[in-house]
Amino acid sequence: GRMKALQLPPVFEKVIELSGKDQPRIAYIGTASFDRTDKFNICTKAFRSLECEIIRLDVSEPETVPSMEEMRRLVVDWADVLLCSGGNTLHALLRWKET
Repeated sequence: GRMKALQLPPVFEKVIELSGKDQPRIAYIGTASFDRTDKFNICTKAFRSLECEIIRLDVSEPETVPSMEEMRRLVVDWADVLLCSGGNTLHALLRWKET
């Protein structure tokens, strides 16, 4: 419901385990929650407490969409984990299709 599942130790510990790293680099994609900072803070709290490096990929608004080269660098080359927020999935899918 309130995006707090990622704060539950069994959940965030499994994400870290699956990354294969003690402190994975996380690309947070908050499109479904309209790139809201409060949702980012909730979803990444446990990872920040472990000092994981986290970047936000904001694509809800056209002016915040990075170039295709930058998106590729962040999502494919840099990130160990892609962490997508919950929320309005239809909004996220439409925005991703547009970008």
